[in-house]
Amino acid sequence: MMSLAVKSKTKDVVKCIVVDGGELKSRRHLNVRGKSATLPSITDKDWEDIKFGVDNQVDFYAVSFVKDAKVVHELKDYLHRCNADIHVIVKIESADSIPNLHSILSASDGVMVAAHAGDCYSLFNI
Repeated sequence: MMSLAVKSKTKDVVKCIVVDGGELKSRRHLNVRGKSATLPSITDKDWEDIKFGVDNQVDFYAVSFVKDAKVVHELKDYLHRCNADIHVIVKIESADSIPNLHSILSASDGVMVAAHAGDCYSLFNI
């Protein structure tokens, strides 16, 4: 796991120094303690993939970075409208999930907890 320390910041720029280096590969994410991403839980591309899964009768969907039960209900409602018997597994990967954990778990069919470097590990010091 790489880690950086903030050296300076402005409204648009954050300058950091590398504390623990490594190779930054594509399709990786960044965790910032105390900050939350404002990205959609299910993107347009995800909906295309979900439709493909319905058409091909997959058994499960795993939804990453679930912050609340809304996304689970949205997906399950869609699956119900499609008459698809597909289970929804949520992945708890950030502190944003904790305030809504009970409703997330109640809405889902299963759960994975990211207790490894880079995800909850770095947020909760597991």
